[in-house]
Amino acid sequence: MVYVTLYSCSIKVIKSPLIFIKMSSTYKILVVDDEQIIRKSLSGLLEYTGYEVVTAGSGTECLHIMSSQYFDLVILDIVMPDMSGIEVLQRIKKKYKGTEVITVTGYADKEKAITTFRLGAYDFIEKPFESVEMLNTIANCLNQLKLKREIERKNRELRESEERYRLLAENVADVIWTIDIKSVRTTYVSSSVTGLRGCSVEEVMAQTLEETLTPSSLDLAMKTLEEEMAIEYVEQKDPFRTRTLELESKCKDGSTVWTEAKMTFLRGADGMPIEILGVSRASPSANRWSRHCAD
Repeated sequence: MVYVTLYSCSIKVIKSPLIFIKMSSTYKILVVDDEQIIRKSLSGLLEYTGYEVVTAGSGTECLHIMSSQYFDLVILDIVMPDMSGIEVLQRIKKKYKGTEVITVTGYADKEKAITTFRLGAYDFIEKPFESVEMLNTIANCLNQLKLKREIERKNRELRESEERYRLLAENVADVIWTIDIKSVRTTYVSSSVTGLRGCSVEEVMAQTLEETLTPSSLDLAMKTLEEEMAIEYVEQKDPFRTRTLELESKCKDGSTVWTEAKMTFLRGADGMPIEILGVSRASPSANRWSRHCAD
């Protein structure tokens, strides 16, 4: 338990004991205020809480420091003598898109505070403020920043994965495809389908399963799907199981080709199947151009 007292006309004196959890933090915060007592008091509080803190006494000094150091968060006073906080905020948001800003303003400057919010500030705090209010706002801001960065990282990894998948799919002879389970429509097919069936990717994407498979193969495929979906309700199921079928596919020139299709489920966040992922190739046990389609 620690007693925190911040002496300033802008920061309320905390008379009651506050319990702060002192923790290791990788976040770096820049405190910008032309009043030295606020800079000293606020930086001391944040450092005690576990943040790495740097201070600046003006907007010009703030931008100079930011040109050589990275900050996760800037706590920015709106009213300063050399440069307004609004102008500083605009420059930060233009040049340092990964940095969040919390503005600090007096009650009379509430209109300016609302303006900073519209310009991209995470939040604004009115003077005088209590340390608990400031710490809670900072914690919420940095938690949201962490989540935002995690989403950006996941999206970046997904894009990289999709690009690797696309390059792989476009450079193998096997046909890679996915089918949405609800609509039973093709959602992806690799360009190698042209060599197997003579159809373009666009043509295959527009086809129904009835237009893709002969009637007997369509019946087999749908029956297999029903069996696999029934297994989903069995406790001891293998979520990574695969099925291999020999299916007769229709070609663009009216002939058919026997293919060996190996399939598995792609699953959603709840673990239930949402798509079928398949890899097809000309069947080694049947004549590729077996017959002209009479079905």
